[in-house]
Amino acid sequence: GEGFINMNERVQDRLDYLNNKSYRTKRVYSPLDVTNELLDAPYSKRTTLLFLKAMEREEAILHGDDIFGFNRLHACLPVDQNALRTKGDIIRFSGNMTIDYASFLKEGIYGYKRRINEKYNQADDEAKELYDNMLLCIDAIEKNVQKYVELAKNSGNTTLYNALQHVPLNGATSYYEALIVIKYVSYILRIANID
Repeated sequence: GEGFINMNERVQDRLDYLNNKSYRTKRVYSPLDVTNELLDAPYSKRTTLLFLKAMEREEAILHGDDIFGFNRLHACLPVDQNALRTKGDIIRFSGNMTIDYASFLKEGIYGYKRRINEKYNQADDEAKELYDNMLLCIDAIEKNVQKYVELAKNSGNTTLYNALQHVPLNGATSYYEALIVIKYVSYILRIANID
């Protein structure tokens, strides 16, 4: 029917948009200064601080009639990698990883938060430090999602706005919501390990 034809046109429009890569010209290349706080922090805390800086400076961006959101503004790590290498560290590069998409799709980000909170009181100090860092990252994720909720609402994108009332913080309940969750996981990983 007509809906199918419109969807084909929409998919072709998205493919054309992605293939011409004009969206990349809108990305900002602006590393932040390396601070003593960052240099002196243990590695696990440093990666958390890097993620928090990256998430804080990301802005919500929707391209055209985008119904998925979560497009990166910044195209580099939030700090000068060479400054950290002088300390003898190798900056985190993700390499290959296997994502537990089933958990994200079923429980969303809040599923991870719930599991951390359940384990926290019985954890040793090292695990608590990891959990504290993870909870800081989840707080940054919540703020980032809220930026998209507000943008979708203010731009009249009701399809995305309605979906963001549920995902990616909670598990997906439809195919469309599942696509948003998968896009968000990719978005977060790209921010955490920006190319």
